[in-house]
Amino acid sequence: MQQQKIDGLKPLQLVGAGLVGSLLSIYFARLGFDVEIYERFADMRKSKIAGGRSINLAISTRGLAALEALGLKDRVMKICLPMGGRSVHALDGKVQFQAYGRETECIYSVSRSELNKILMTQAEKEGVRIHFSHQLTRLDLDLDVAHLSAPEKHIEVDAHLLIGTDGSASAVREAILYQT
Repeated sequence: MQQQKIDGLKPLQLVGAGLVGSLLSIYFARLGFDVEIYERFADMRKSKIAGGRSINLAISTRGLAALEALGLKDRVMKICLPMGGRSVHALDGKVQFQAYGRETECIYSVSRSELNKILMTQAEKEGVRIHFSHQLTRLDLDLDVAHLSAPEKHIEVDAHLLIGTDGSASAVREAILYQT
């Protein structure tokens, strides 16, 4: 259920519509924030993205709790596979199974891209606007302006409330490190 928007507050900007950005945007939207996400890649729900973002990930209790708080756990569990442990391969060729917990305990394998699609779709249902193919090129911390390149144009957006959720090669982090 979407809450009433907070009057007079500028939109909250997130850079990156990956797992963190999409999940966080849902939480903020439900708190009443007007949320926009700028994502450098095309919409993965509409186009095939080659390599890099297709690996599965392991989701445990903490991740499932975040999804449950948003009412998304049951939907995500439909695409999860339980993993009761791992196999360790020794140099001598022996293989040893190591359980993740008690016999009934496990973590789950989930497709990163399918999880991301679920989160982006839910974010949009919550009123979040996702701008695809918009790459952060510069962040002016003094003027609170984010410069982005989009197809065939350059745009500037108010970055008064901006959160970098753009992953390990974060353009936001890079801008903060080199501007301070």
